[in-house]
Amino acid sequence: MSNNLLNDFSQKTKDGNLRERVTEFERALVAYNNLITSVPEVRIHFALSLAHLVYNINKDLMVYLDGLNKCECSEVLDLDWKKYGLKCKWLNFSQLVSDLKTYGRSTLKDFGITISICDIEINTSLDILHWLEENVNTMNNLLLEVKNKLKDAPRGLYKNFFIKLYDEFDQGQTTIDYEEWEMRTGKMTFDRLKTKHTTVVADFLKLGGLRYALQPTKFEIEQVELEKVERYLEQGYVIPNDFVIFCAKFKRFVSWEGEVLVLDKDVMGKYLYQFYYKLNSVERRSFFELVTTLNLIHQSMAKVKYEVAEQLKLAEDITLENTKYFAFANHVKKVMFSEEMTPLIADKRFTRKYMGQLVDDLMLSEHGDMIVDRWLSKSKHKTLIGNFFGCLKSAGIIEGSNLGIAQHISAIAIDKNYPPKTFASYMGRCEDLPCCEWICEYVKLDKSVRQSFDNSSTEK
Repeated sequence: MSNNLLNDFSQKTKDGNLRERVTEFERALVAYNNLITSVPEVRIHFALSLAHLVYNINKDLMVYLDGLNKCECSEVLDLDWKKYGLKCKWLNFSQLVSDLKTYGRSTLKDFGITISICDIEINTSLDILHWLEENVNTMNNLLLEVKNKLKDAPRGLYKNFFIKLYDEFDQGQTTIDYEEWEMRTGKMTFDRLKTKHTTVVADFLKLGGLRYALQPTKFEIEQVELEKVERYLEQGYVIPNDFVIFCAKFKRFVSWEGEVLVLDKDVMGKYLYQFYYKLNSVERRSFFELVTTLNLIHQSMAKVKYEVAEQLKLAEDITLENTKYFAFANHVKKVMFSEEMTPLIADKRFTRKYMGQLVDDLMLSEHGDMIVDRWLSKSKHKTLIGNFFGCLKSAGIIEGSNLGIAQHISAIAIDKNYPPKTFASYMGRCEDLPCCEWICEYVKLDKSVRQSFDNSSTEK
């Protein structure tokens, strides 16, 4: 692949790089305040250029937002949202405002300036100021909208972003490296492939590309089975002191389908978006090399072990995007996949992959239309969400008292000011949801979960 993924990606939007243009506008305001000339004609033209710039930025922001609404992300903004996402007082106490008000006592013609721009007649410096203030206010609103869209992104937006970057990745060298490893290995056994699989992931973690992910909780660290990892690493493989921490972080990005390690491209895409400019080119490239190499290993595993071929089929993405079922499914998945849900999960067998599949199967079942009908009525949202999570408790997927569960998730499931006691009461009325029995039967009859429980019972 190209060693300059960042440059390749940025170059494509260089002429209209939105991130650069927004930050450049701020720098230009500072530059205006530092002008060493007091000639009105110079300052007026500079102010007009600033107004024109922010006007064009807003057009670009609207295009960017339109893309986000279509689950497309054209570039990484990487703005300081604490500053840009607020109602920024860009022009307060600015020399620019003072000058334009002062010059407003005269028309632009008095300064020998006659201009019309973007079909807007500019007669006085106050016209420039009003246009500038209007567009700055619009920019703030658009940036806030972008921020909220990125924060509450529909599932699939960041996945599409990841795929966009991955499509630009040249898999050639990574494929050659893997094929050379196969040639050197000799007889290919499943254990040999497991060692390669484990080593590839361990090498990825040692690069430190996940260092910006939130530090794991004690609970997450306890879920790491280091002995299992070490069992498939070659003798003498050096494991750094912080390896378990990175393993715990990595578990948020993946799930297992038998022997197949399934990478959650939506979660990975969001991480890459958030820290794109903080990661160096080697670290960014490592995400795509990991995807390519694991795909190759899984294909080799499928040739050695037939079950893996079936598991690869099961690991293929199933999506409800662009259907009427997506809105509710997307909302509850965000809650189910959140950190707040982690301590509520009754058993480690209930992975994000499993829960996501449950929701997809539910929405495609005979109950899907009923859920959509209720979801279309905003007045029923809170009741429906509470009923649904009550069903998950009844099915044994989450555990704890209704109030305890509500205290963990009501803020993200509904809103931060919603009383947990009310949410808990909706959970208690889960049988009001006709699909409650379906969810319980789904868990009870699911082959993989049932076998796991049966094995546990036998061991006891």
